[in-house]
Amino acid sequence: MFCQELAQKTAESEAAYRAMQAADQAAYRAETERLADNFVAATMEEFMQKCNQAAEQWQLNCSLTIEIQDLCDRDGGKELVVKKFKKQMAELGFLKGVGVPYVFLHGVRYPYKKHRDYIAHILLNSNAGPLILMAVLLAVMLGWMIQLMMNGGKPDLRVFLELQGNWNAKACRVEKPMPGGTLITCPICHEHRPGVALVPCGHVICRDCPSGQRMRRCPMCRESISAATRGLFLD
Repeated sequence: MFCQELAQKTAESEAAYRAMQAADQAAYRAETERLADNFVAATMEEFMQKCNQAAEQWQLNCSLTIEIQDLCDRDGGKELVVKKFKKQMAELGFLKGVGVPYVFLHGVRYPYKKHRDYIAHILLNSNAGPLILMAVLLAVMLGWMIQLMMNGGKPDLRVFLELQGNWNAKACRVEKPMPGGTLITCPICHEHRPGVALVPCGHVICRDCPSGQRMRRCPMCRESISAATRGLFLD
């Protein structure tokens, strides 16, 4: 029947569209991953060179401020690049060497947020009187309007990230080698540490994650946990 043919065509068209959409999303994620890998690799090389120069001058720390605006403009880019930097810095021994992304707005440093959140942030963190606060907000909004006109409708907020390395005895903690096992990036704390497998589902978390000691269900599949292995060993 004609009605059934139409229903079949609609279903096939919807399936084809969803498949094309899934392929586009996969390609977008792969491109974001590639851009993040290249950016992190080049930045880490620069950071290590700067650390070597600092050490030659008897300094015990080194920092590097980088702009990550291009990756923040991509969906999931900020989280991805921060995660990769944390992994690289942990491998160098700098376990807390990655700061929080931030922007400068009219000379004031703010944690990075979506653009619409900055006015609320100013309102909640200001001790000025109502007239002064209103004048500040009008100035901020006027500045944004000018930026929007000059940048084709896109706010000109540059996002920065700071890498910090300290190699004195207290700040540069070296973890004791574990007897065997494989290092993984924990899906809970995002640190690069020895892994364990949850029983019976088999999902992997880090052995040292404090949250893992209190879990009764797997955070990935929600299956009940009866035990965890003592390590993760791969052939």
